[in-house]
Amino acid sequence: IPIAIDDINDHRPIFPYKSPDIQLHLSENSPPLQSKLFLQQAHDLDQLDQDQQLKYELKPLSNSFPFRLDTNTDGSNRLALVLLEPLDRERIDSYQ
Repeated sequence: IPIAIDDINDHRPIFPYKSPDIQLHLSENSPPLQSKLFLQQAHDLDQLDQDQQLKYELKPLSNSFPFRLDTNTDGSNRLALVLLEPLDRERIDSYQ
């Protein structure tokens, strides 16, 4: 699942992956609301807010994107894409 990250500051956030396109995999029979894809947090050289946390937002390119972005409010900056509805690989085999 390629994910685009927009930054309103002058430095782009950097995820610790080898490629700028992050690919995550999930089985077609994964149960909705119980299936999560975890992402490593990004690092940004810009001045952060007072809590020293990055803020994340998911901007899907279509209305059929069956995930939501969960972030922890405990200061850990852990990110997860949560599956919202059943997947059907015969209908759609990837999401961006």
